Amino acid sequence: MMPRAMGGVVGPDLKVHGADGLRIVDMSVLPLLPSSHLSATAYAVAEKVSCPLRIDCSCIRMSTKKMVGN
Repeated sequence: MMPRAMGGVVGPDLKVHGADGLRIVDMSVLPLLPSSHLSATAYAVAEKVSCPLRIDCSCIRMSTKKMVGN
């Protein structure tokens, strides 16, 4: 999760720089690994992306329903 200018591939919203609609949600997004067990950190990363991802998906579903006419 670094800016593209600093060599990062994924932004703070976990979207891949330069790829529309692609998010990475795993431990490879961390620039430094914690010295503790990775499970808690993995849960924190998943929690961080879950809310914005649900919002993005619900917007897509709503716009698709409007296009279909449901």
